[in-house]
Amino acid sequence: MFEILILILLTIILRIIPKFIKNRINGDTWYHFAMAESIRNNNFSIPKRIKGYLLPNLYDYPYFYHYLLSFLSLKQRIKYERIYSAVLDALFVILAYFSFIYLYAKIGIDSSLAFFSALLLSISPTLLKVSMGPRAFDATPRVLGELLVFGFFIAMFFFYQEQSYLAYGIGVFFAALSLITSKFSAQVIFIFSLIIGSILNSLVIVLAPIAVFLIAIIISKERYMTILIGQYQHLKRFAKITKNEVEFISSINRFEQYKLFFKYLVSFQIKKAYLVFHSKLSYLNFIIKDIEVFLVLILMISFNIDTSNNSLSFIYAWFAAGFMSFILTGSHAFKFIGEADRYLEYAIFPTFVFLTIYLQNNILWLFLPFTLLYIYNVFIYSFTSKYKLEDLFKATEFIKNNYRREEYRLLGLVETNSFYYGEILTGLKCMAASEFSTENCGEELWKKYYQPIMPIRTNDFEWMYQEFGVNIILAYQPYIDEIKKTYNHEYKFDGYKEVYNKNDFVVYEKI
Repeated sequence: MFEILILILLTIILRIIPKFIKNRINGDTWYHFAMAESIRNNNFSIPKRIKGYLLPNLYDYPYFYHYLLSFLSLKQRIKYERIYSAVLDALFVILAYFSFIYLYAKIGIDSSLAFFSALLLSISPTLLKVSMGPRAFDATPRVLGELLVFGFFIAMFFFYQEQSYLAYGIGVFFAALSLITSKFSAQVIFIFSLIIGSILNSLVIVLAPIAVFLIAIIISKERYMTILIGQYQHLKRFAKITKNEVEFISSINRFEQYKLFFKYLVSFQIKKAYLVFHSKLSYLNFIIKDIEVFLVLILMISFNIDTSNNSLSFIYAWFAAGFMSFILTGSHAFKFIGEADRYLEYAIFPTFVFLTIYLQNNILWLFLPFTLLYIYNVFIYSFTSKYKLEDLFKATEFIKNNYRREEYRLLGLVETNSFYYGEILTGLKCMAASEFSTENCGEELWKKYYQPIMPIRTNDFEWMYQEFGVNIILAYQPYIDEIKKTYNHEYKFDGYKEVYNKNDFVVYEKI
């Protein structure tokens, strides 16, 4: 019991510390809060379309996490935002702890090492890294989705060990819940099941995603079909356009970026080299971001262990599925399937199993590099927090108190993410879209809204006024400056008067 308490406290504390250094809520989290508010305002039922936005908004995002959040008021959601993922990760670590105990007994390892494995898992650099998309430090369905997917693969492990179809059924149910929680879950379940089942020569595991898909349709009352169609459309656009035209995506792992990195490095342009390394070179930066995965690879190359053991063969296949998915989706051809390094998170359990097998009691030495990387990640997370949350609240409160919903429409130019939170913070309908896609609203509107390129929004304010009635703009000046510098795209507020200017937040009203 004492060990469990230690694991829970350590996991939660490590994840809430950054929010006490500099509190922030990112654009993705605001989107999830806005969707939860839509469900709450719809008598706790899932709406087909999202109200409050001026652009077409079919609600085709997985809804289970939003539904759980809807039982909290908006004020409560904001107040407790910092703990959601921390609590979910604590559950993940505890489930992993009991799984370590079971597995180590099977393969003849000292069961006391299970606590050390779980302790290090709580401070895992892979789970705490700052990469593409929010995770441990933000309220996001990603963490709940990972917990449910972990439950699925642990259940598949028990099925493979004990031939228990009860475990198989429980795993399928967890996986079905994950499909209506997080889009990424569907990709992981399909790819991992295919690889694991193929390595183990298990047709039942290969076919598991079919059962998962059918259960997801049943428990969602067929709503999962809407989610699946939306996900297919998103992946199709990503494959055809986004991965080729959106620079910060298309340039990842390109040979030119590796050349640029080494060019900066040999010329001692350390800051430029670091920026390229951190954001563009996932095949290289995983050595630091996902150091435990890299260590396992080195140990596997250096020392042989017998993976023919029935217990270890599944764990080996699980680890292989994670690393193979990372390599596959890091390539340009398969980049549309998702951020490559995220797949390593779903293979974190087998990663720590192998670390423990290889290092035994010496695994505790990893606390030092893991702690240093934690400090680094907290620094990066805090450094990338551009504005104080209270400054945003003051600006939106000004709009809420001075402009009526019936007469005013809002455009938010605060960050790259669409201004999902405009409606819930100001009460005004906003020029934003959830899962905005050409299939949702048409190619012409897409190209008109995103100029010069998605996700940068047009500076044609007159068009937005004529077509959608936008007559209030909330701008964050550092973001405006960044877009001008990076894309040579300037926002000119001619025809608008400045009515509020505090802490870099500026409100413009149509003259």
